[in-house]
Amino acid sequence: MLRGRSLSVTSLSGLPQWEVEELPVENLLLFEVAWEVTNKVGGIYTVIQTKAKTTADEWGDNYFLIGPYFEHNMKTQVEQCEPANEAVKRAVETMNKHGCQVHFGRWLIEGSPYVVLFDIGYSAWNLDRWKGDLWEACSVGIPYHDREANDMLIFGSLTAWFLKEVTDHADGKHVITQFHEWQAGTGLILSRARKLPIATIFTTHATLLGRYLCAANIDFYNHLDKFNIDKEAGDRQIYHRYCMERASVHCAHVFTTVSEITAIERQSLPPVTTHNMIDDSTDPILSTIRRIGLFNNRADRVKVELIEFVRGCHLGVFPSYYEPWGYTPAECTVMGIPSVTTNLSGFGCFMQEHVADPTAYGEHCIFTEPNSKATLIIKLMFVLLYYQHARHLTLSRAFPDKFHVDPISPPTTEGFKYPKPSSVPPSPSGSQGSSPQSSDVEDETDDERY
Repeated sequence: MLRGRSLSVTSLSGLPQWEVEELPVENLLLFEVAWEVTNKVGGIYTVIQTKAKTTADEWGDNYFLIGPYFEHNMKTQVEQCEPANEAVKRAVETMNKHGCQVHFGRWLIEGSPYVVLFDIGYSAWNLDRWKGDLWEACSVGIPYHDREANDMLIFGSLTAWFLKEVTDHADGKHVITQFHEWQAGTGLILSRARKLPIATIFTTHATLLGRYLCAANIDFYNHLDKFNIDKEAGDRQIYHRYCMERASVHCAHVFTTVSEITAIERQSLPPVTTHNMIDDSTDPILSTIRRIGLFNNRADRVKVELIEFVRGCHLGVFPSYYEPWGYTPAECTVMGIPSVTTNLSGFGCFMQEHVADPTAYGEHCIFTEPNSKATLIIKLMFVLLYYQHARHLTLSRAFPDKFHVDPISPPTTEGFKYPKPSSVPPSPSGSQGSSPQSSDVEDETDDERY
């Protein structure tokens, strides 16, 4: 197995310096809202989980995650406790007194962040009234047969209610709330419609329409500026979801994406599955899973799990046409499994741009390398800095009399290349005795580390 050399991120030549002014976190409350808080559905769970410790270390007891309550997740992932923050405690108590079930505890991951979990089913009797609230806020109606969208409306309505209770008793603390994906977006829309005194960030990890168009084998990236967005969304019967996503973007003080390729898409498209799933009912993989009863029930001896599956593989192949970031090749990398991805994924683009010589790691063009944790650390470091910048920016827009941030773009990692591993031998052109002939593709600069 190839070994990457140990190297401090800050010592890498060419990595741009970026000093972010510290926020007065003792006078702030930070909430992150996502359907995948303690609820592993896809990659957003991994995004939140991997940055939780750093965020918790920075914000301490003023950092909270908001998600849905599921009994099995609560039993296995959360240690229940009482809120120490008075505003949060009163919000939980008030909602529970008015017919909700709100659970509070610490998520049993690194950093042990606080979590606030809403029981969606327990509050479903409010659905019709909350549909009316959403219509008044942004003129978006949700059909009765779209259960997922209805659940997201309940989740968002509970989130907005909770944030209202918190801000009513925040005792002078300013509130930042980051909403991940359209599933959490209704909470943002309702909060802004009710003029809650909060600074908001909306983060998209992939666009709804982008997923659907790419699943239909459409030449997506070459036609970004040619799509009739409303028609495409309507043809796929997701117009209401698309409108919820678009309204979330327009309501947010700050809008962020998780990779450059998604940002490019967003410039042209106003606002998962592990394979190309067109129809759930006829999909061969899902049909087989249902036929043999692999439902991941607690008593099942066999469960469908990605991580355990990856450990048993010799190679991961992910020829993604649409993948805003792509945690599966990254997970392979961390586990020392070579993987192949494409430069139409966020991870593939990052590797292609910032690995000086992929072939030194057994890569070719868009191959990702095994065991290069340092490149992931670099990316994570800049993701965290971008999040910090987004929090500064949203505070300056929501509370301009109290906060200010210079209107400059943060530095990028453009031009930075992660060096070759120190174990790579010199170029054959510099070692005449060990090579019978010179390589046609190498020159005298091949031995440079950057």
